[in-house]
Amino acid sequence: MKQKLLGMMLLGFASGLPYMLVFSTLSAWLRDVGISLTDIGFFAWLVLTYSLKFLWAPLVDRYSIPFFGHLGKRKGWILFCQIMIIAALFGMSTIDPISNLKILAIFAFLAAFFGSIQDIAIDAMRIEMAEAKEQGNLAASYQFGYRVAILVATSAALIFADQLNWSFVYQLMSLLMLIGMLGVLISYEPENNEIAIVRMDEALIQSFQDFFSRFGVWTASLILLLISTYRLTDIVMGPMAMPFYLDMGFTKTEIGALVKTVALATSILGFFVGGYLIKRFNLSNLIAYWWSWSSCNKFIFCISSYSRSRYFAFIINCWA
Repeated sequence: MKQKLLGMMLLGFASGLPYMLVFSTLSAWLRDVGISLTDIGFFAWLVLTYSLKFLWAPLVDRYSIPFFGHLGKRKGWILFCQIMIIAALFGMSTIDPISNLKILAIFAFLAAFFGSIQDIAIDAMRIEMAEAKEQGNLAASYQFGYRVAILVATSAALIFADQLNWSFVYQLMSLLMLIGMLGVLISYEPENNEIAIVRMDEALIQSFQDFFSRFGVWTASLILLLISTYRLTDIVMGPMAMPFYLDMGFTKTEIGALVKTVALATSILGFFVGGYLIKRFNLSNLIAYWWSWSSCNKFIFCISSYSRSRYFAFIINCWA
């Protein structure tokens, strides 16, 4: 069991690293070299690679990667995606955003796209490699690795970029993906003969049919609306947070050492508080309450931008 937990922790690290490098740290790099907020905003569209990963999830079930199949279907996909992510991150490190922004966007898209496929394969392998009673421990190990990757891909990357340069940072981050490869090698993938091999269109249609048959059209539509909008403000604000801090006068070292670390610590505290509140109060009421806060707290960023106070912006980041 310890080997499973270690392997899943390393895979969690490999999952979180490309996500943060594309959707958070990249915007700091672009703003640092003078790219406009308009162009940075267009990079937010890359998040669709993760939002729409259900579209290519059936491909991971249906096909194996040539030359990697001897590792197992899931491990083959994971290792292939990691190789592509390393190549994409290294490619990003060789590009000058000012003169070749479109080429940088292509490499960023590849890193995000293969990162989303890697997530699909990791989730599938985690479910298949252990019984239901062990899933909690595996999920916790995965999340721990993911959170460490957040610190490395944001805090450490920003500090290194302030002392060295962005090209070195992305080359270093591409090498750190080797940690995920180690996770692939030490993880055990059981043989699963129960995977239903269906056509891609059938898999998507049957999934929606099953979902609507379980809850009914009205309730299912409300659930989909809630899922689609619950973190909409965070997704929209996410890529613009780094440029916001830089424009407020924070250095990259200050953002990495203070803003990102404290924000991560407060988010972890929020996990524990949320778990406590779920036990004490009605879940539906809590979702409605925090949904309202999630929508309103972004107005506080507007207030802090007008105040031009760096310290106020720091406190707002911790609160939001």
